[in-house]
Amino acid sequence: MPISTEQLVKKTLELGASVAGVTSVESMADSRSENFVNQHGFYAGDMESASKVLVVEQVWRSRAKSLLVFAVAHPRERPELDWWGKEIAGGTKGNAALIDINKSLVTWLDKFDIQAFDVGYHPLKGGLYVKDAAVLAGLGTVGRNNLFLIPGLRAHHRLRCLAVAKELEPSQPSLYEPCQNCAAPCLRACPQKAFSDQNTIEEKAFPKGGYKSDLCGLQMQEDKKTAAEKKYPQTRYCRRCEFACTAE
Repeated sequence: MPISTEQLVKKTLELGASVAGVTSVESMADSRSENFVNQHGFYAGDMESASKVLVVEQVWRSRAKSLLVFAVAHPRERPELDWWGKEIAGGTKGNAALIDINKSLVTWLDKFDIQAFDVGYHPLKGGLYVKDAAVLAGLGTVGRNNLFLIPGLRAHHRLRCLAVAKELEPSQPSLYEPCQNCAAPCLRACPQKAFSDQNTIEEKAFPKGGYKSDLCGLQMQEDKKTAAEKKYPQTRYCRRCEFACTAE
């Protein structure tokens, strides 16, 4: 029995996803981040975070034909979904929920003799640019704040991908553009001032409002120190730009 995009998306939503869509593996070759890396190489931060492991082959390129991209809502009133701890499978409760959905989908698709497997986030560790994939799957858009924005969810969600060894009809593109004519309070919310008025050449993969990932990284280090000082069981990373976003 063949499986359609509509059936796969419906099953993903039944398992707990808030929104889902499909794009082709082939489409990723022309994504913005892929084109940026081909022209300029990886960000220094990408290389640093991957320096402790061997570069892993992106097997999804050769073993899959389609990519399912989905999001699980992380509402402001449930901050614990995004608290990070080594004792939590997947690092956070939210990511654990995403991984569990993929595990259930792998089992479900196997009943139809369709192979599928979970795909991580880091391209140098075998993963992919999940925000690019989400754009191509029609889920939403990347905002000026470098966050992925979904209608009705804003940036209050987390994304994950499933590689599927079957050619599926791609989802329709999204026309969602909430950043037009926005005063962008999100760009002024960062305690490290990680946003500037102009993008540097290293930040042009998306319209990021001059987002500087190294400054964002400094705040993450501060959050780790705070967690240690206050003896929190998990690290409560900064989400100020996310919560300041006024997209609908």
